[in-house]
Amino acid sequence: MTEISAQFWDETLQVLEYDKVRALLAGYTCTSPGRELAERLFPLPGRTSVETALAETDEMIRLLEDRGTPPVGGSQDLRAAVGRVRVEGVRLEPEELLAVLGSVDAAAACRQYFKGVGEGLLSALAEDLAPLNSLGRDIRRAIDDRGEILDAASDELYGIRRDLQRIRQRIRKTLEDMLNSDRLAGVFQDRIVTQRNGRYVVPVRADHRRDVPGFVHDESASGQTLFVEPVGVLEENNRLQALLRAEKREEDRVLARLSAAVREAGTVLLTNQEILARLDFRGAAGRMARDCAGTVPVLAGEPLLDLRQARHPLLLLQANGSKRTDPVVPIDLRLGETYHALIISGPNTGGKTVALKTAGLLTLMVQSGLAVPCDPDSRIGFFDRVCADIGDEQSIELSLSTFSGHLLRIGRILALAGSDTLVLLDELGTGTDPVEGGALGLAVLDELRERGAKVMATTHLNQIKAYATLREGVEIAAVDFDRETLEPRYRIHYGMPGGSSAFSIAGRLGLPAELLTKAESYLGEGEQKELDLIDELGQLRERLQTELAAAEGAGMQTWKLVRDADFATDCRFRQARSFAEISP
Repeated sequence: MTEISAQFWDETLQVLEYDKVRALLAGYTCTSPGRELAERLFPLPGRTSVETALAETDEMIRLLEDRGTPPVGGSQDLRAAVGRVRVEGVRLEPEELLAVLGSVDAAAACRQYFKGVGEGLLSALAEDLAPLNSLGRDIRRAIDDRGEILDAASDELYGIRRDLQRIRQRIRKTLEDMLNSDRLAGVFQDRIVTQRNGRYVVPVRADHRRDVPGFVHDESASGQTLFVEPVGVLEENNRLQALLRAEKREEDRVLARLSAAVREAGTVLLTNQEILARLDFRGAAGRMARDCAGTVPVLAGEPLLDLRQARHPLLLLQANGSKRTDPVVPIDLRLGETYHALIISGPNTGGKTVALKTAGLLTLMVQSGLAVPCDPDSRIGFFDRVCADIGDEQSIELSLSTFSGHLLRIGRILALAGSDTLVLLDELGTGTDPVEGGALGLAVLDELRERGAKVMATTHLNQIKAYATLREGVEIAAVDFDRETLEPRYRIHYGMPGGSSAFSIAGRLGLPAELLTKAESYLGEGEQKELDLIDELGQLRERLQTELAAAEGAGMQTWKLVRDADFATDCRFRQARSFAEISP
């Protein structure tokens, strides 16, 4: 990947909010290695890898319905532990060995989970998990859930701890007899046996020090109490310390033995970790798909978009994965089959940019092997790259105007675009004189079309709308807009232009009627014709939709089809004639 290509990938991913999808997906993972895969998510480089990833996601969606989540939760990141233990003499701590045990158990559980599911990419992957049953048994026998080394870890350790228990009982018995002795009544501050420096002692009042011969290990803060090891338990305490040292040596031997077993199985453990991480990652992709009603579209043989009832996933799910309550209007996105450029027009609040971002993000998600929220009959092709000029790249520090920022991004797009490129251009031709900006936008469209790129662009400019109406291979579309409430409806209507509705919006927002009338007087005859035509087409469309709804209710399907065809033909004819008149 060239430097400019890598840079533009990063810019495109950022502007399409791909990083938010990464973070969302990471939140669905169960393990640290799986989360790392999600956080490194990136569009895959070739069609074959995309096909494989999509097949795995589709398989996981079905498995989640039938069997629930794969039991990968115990898998841990063992790279550091395995790396350390490769050095001869290094011992793993009990907590590290428990992490190994969790991963061993997860591998065994996942092998069981995938048994009997039939052939599939994920089930074949799970078959490569090594069970490592012997290592799991050894660790489980030696270490409990709290990380304590068990008596059963070795016969020697069992014997040492048995002797420790006996000697502790003898020492405590001797000291408790002293505490309860009538002869020594009043000598002790408290009738308790305690420890100092690992040795058993009793609390003696300082003024009775001579009554209890022995070794003073400590004193209270006030100096009134001395913690004395009586002479009668010195030998037993010495024996206790020797046994404790023997216990520590044997525990070290146990850890060394288990660490050697981990060293021997290190490569297998890391291979298992990679497989479990991939299963966790696919499980996360499946659960995210379930929560946003995602599906795996058909991967078409050529670069195209036929996304039906598509929705933007970030409008469906919040950052923590919980579902949003606001309804999301699905849209149909079509490009690349009968036409290679789609120009979307309409008011600022109509959802044009959302349509572009939805098309771009869903394309990136599919090429990353993820399901997307759309109709199951949707199709999408493989694109070598997705290039987007969306938003304002104005920069005071770099002395960039909005127009300059757009030109820089368009320049980078032209350096990369080819026949398998999806190009998304927001507000094409804006930021400068409308006539010059429109002309420049048309030249950019021509260049991209000549290269075979698939282009989706939004615009307010009549030049570009006329271009889309009159050119073969270019389609015009309009976003729906409620003129009464100024609310976007987000639907896309193909085959007709959309007006910017600047005057309607201005009026609704409180600008004086006299000002709007004066503004209309500044429009040229061609511009006024264009506005009138678009307004008429919008009214015709709304009336037709009402009539069709009534006709469907009455079962008049034939009338619907005929009327629909007639209306579309009439609209196309009137658009072409009108735009031909007003185009420069």
